[in-house]
Amino acid sequence: MEVQTQFNVNIQDGVPVVQIIGDLDHYNTPRFRVIVSELIDKGHDRIVVDMSAVGFMDSGGMSGIVLALKRLSATRGRLFLANCNPRIIRKLNISGFTAMSDALVLHASLEEAIRDAQTR
Repeated sequence: MEVQTQFNVNIQDGVPVVQIIGDLDHYNTPRFRVIVSELIDKGHDRIVVDMSAVGFMDSGGMSGIVLALKRLSATRGRLFLANCNPRIIRKLNISGFTAMSDALVLHASLEEAIRDAQTR
């Protein structure tokens, strides 16, 4: 039996945090896109994504991040990824995402990401 990816959204210290539990792949990226779009539509221009429980991300997951970055760039917003595992960081590096520090910010912990999102 396949376990379905869960998305938990909450506001921590005024910052929306999307916690992903499971894989971020082409099967569940549409749900991720909807969640991020709804947060942006509500006026949030800084969004933290807790990746601590993401074991796998494919090109579909990368496309979800691209969509979030495109939507946030319209408001000069930022996307903060926290707790990415080494494989995901490698994919982000290879794809050039980590060079987009004006829009995409990586942090080793959720707490760091939230603090940074509050100050930028």
